Amino acid sequence: MNKGETLTFNQMFGKFETAQIPVIQRDYAQGRKGVTEVRRQFLAALRASLTEKSPSQPLNLDFIYGSFEEDDRKNFSVLDGQQRLTTLFLLHWYLAAKESALEAFRSAFVAEGNARFTYKTRTSASEFFDALAMAEDVNPNNLSTRLSDSIVDKSWFMLYWKADPTVHSCLNMLDAIHEDFFHCPNDSYARLTNSHSPRITFQFLDLEDFGLSDELYIKMNARGRPLTEFENFKAWLCGQLEHISDGKALERKLDQEWTELFWQLSRQTDATFDQLYLRFFNLMAFFRACDREDTAYAQMDDSSQQWLSFIRSPGRHVPAYDLEKHQSHDQANLRRVELVLDYFHALSQSNESLDDLLSVLTSNDYVRQARFYSLVRFIEYMTPGAGEAQEELRRWRRVTNNLINNQRLDDMSSFVPAVQSLERLSEHCTDIYEFIADSGIKSGFPSSQREEEQLKATLILKNPDWEASFEHFEDHVYLKGKVGFLLEMAREEDSTINREIFESLAAKAASVLSDEIRASKDCLLERALLCFGNYLPFHSIYRYTFCLPNRGTFRERSENWFRVVSKPVFRVLLDHIEGDTEASLRDLIARSDCDDWRQLVVENPEAIRYCKNRLIHRNGDHVCLLSKASFKGYHAELRTFILDRKLQQLRNEGGSQSKSGRALFIQSTARMSGATIKSSLTTAVSTRFTTITRALRPRRGRIWKALGRLSKCPLSWKTSF
Repeated sequence: MNKGETLTFNQMFGKFETAQIPVIQRDYAQGRKGVTEVRRQFLAALRASLTEKSPSQPLNLDFIYGSFEEDDRKNFSVLDGQQRLTTLFLLHWYLAAKESALEAFRSAFVAEGNARFTYKTRTSASEFFDALAMAEDVNPNNLSTRLSDSIVDKSWFMLYWKADPTVHSCLNMLDAIHEDFFHCPNDSYARLTNSHSPRITFQFLDLEDFGLSDELYIKMNARGRPLTEFENFKAWLCGQLEHISDGKALERKLDQEWTELFWQLSRQTDATFDQLYLRFFNLMAFFRACDREDTAYAQMDDSSQQWLSFIRSPGRHVPAYDLEKHQSHDQANLRRVELVLDYFHALSQSNESLDDLLSVLTSNDYVRQARFYSLVRFIEYMTPGAGEAQEELRRWRRVTNNLINNQRLDDMSSFVPAVQSLERLSEHCTDIYEFIADSGIKSGFPSSQREEEQLKATLILKNPDWEASFEHFEDHVYLKGKVGFLLEMAREEDSTINREIFESLAAKAASVLSDEIRASKDCLLERALLCFGNYLPFHSIYRYTFCLPNRGTFRERSENWFRVVSKPVFRVLLDHIEGDTEASLRDLIARSDCDDWRQLVVENPEAIRYCKNRLIHRNGDHVCLLSKASFKGYHAELRTFILDRKLQQLRNEGGSQSKSGRALFIQSTARMSGATIKSSLTTAVSTRFTTITRALRPRRGRIWKALGRLSKCPLSWKTSF
């Protein structure tokens, strides 16, 4: 034994009386629920070795370390090999019970009613192994029943054992063994214990024979740590690389250049090196899965849909078994991985930005993933470098970013067709303008944006100066590539598009749709547009929207201001913008002279601010301001709302006794017809207007005279006060 000895599990027990897991060791972990993949792979290897008819050599489980507790060498204390030995003991018991060979099992592994393999970590674990080894009433010949349930139901099973982590893991492992080995040949136990033609072996080492003390080994072992999820994946991947021609070169990059790249990335974020590295490989596996699909997401079978969702989700453990099943990292994908990581490693060496890679690894946003996929496809066709390739990359990214930014990408059903379209389009990534100008883009993105890109490509090919104009305005925070409505505004009678008119209108549109104007507390854009007409887009029955300023997603932009920019009223507004945009808008508002409800809103921005979701309910000339999306929330009739505010302002400024107060009141109500005031007051009498007028009762005579002069209401209306 000085050089170690190759033994089977039952041969090992010929060296001593008992094998013990010492107190210093942790609980049995191979049966925990969180290590499903480790358990699956280990059992698969054991099953393959047992079921093979004539194995060329036994499955070797590496080294088992330990030492004897006393000089008599009866009790062997296991310091390394605990997990493997525990699983082997459970496998021996299971096959013996299944094949009615428990008598042979006990003769080899039980002494005086106690299991010869035991745990010293807890008494409950030791009791469980003893009871299991002596059990006569467990029948593992029914696959429909979980083996652990049968064991727990037995009278000899103590309920407090369930609280022992080792016992709990053993029960999980027995269920896994039951599922994997139920259909094994009936002579599997004999094969497992056959010493002349062994199927499963390991190297048995006694530390004392090597002059090593337990303390030294324990100190060495205590400094170890379990492998991370990425390290386990990497070990599996290196095994895959052995089967391809340039696998050694890829493995070297995996350990050197690419490792350097991800270390550099990890210093720019809170994510660890391992997390970023593994996330990249899972993302590339997700792209590979998308490439293989040639149907719409809704038409895929359930297993394909589930796999796409599973592999895309960040933070999930992806078993190597599933990667193998779906051929996620086949030779084609490994070639893609090599090209992409080499590209970004070259950028890192020249101190160029790695934002494209970092952003997609630290986000689960569909838009970012689509942009990164478009870059991956270009890299596959032509590694970007200096000169012509860099120019082609710029054009490719301009077109694809425009398409991606103006497509609703927020679920798998919209993402998959977008990726499929990018895959087809990437075949022409080096001559993108010529291709789309001639053939167009067939599918995958909204037809309006596809047609816009075709028109822009045609204009650029005719006059390259157009490209700089497009790039300047496509980069706008709200437009994000959508400028087709401006091209139509610049179209002349002969259908040609005037570039100077386009640039002038685009500059004004960019200013009007800037964050500062859209989010103005004075609602300048909304009120200025109302000066020229009712621009409010339809929302639902009798509901219309002033438009929200949000721009985070294409959905937010498409459901708001993109529904306005193509209307004639927007073009009229742009024609009135001169010099400073804010000053122009305020001037338009000051000179407004509408003859309907719009004027009240133009003069009173608080009416828009009241609408938290920018919604109103309008039926003809009757307008209600909605604080939420419906009448279920607080709401206010427009004219009553304005009158309420003016009356409060009048009271705060001293009432109608003041000339300025009187003038303010008359001005604010002058545009209301008698019928309008009557309708508004009728609506308000039963609500808060009654409260306001009661508060103003000392001045009701003067207020009524003012109202009477303006609206000539019947005298009976005095009762409302």
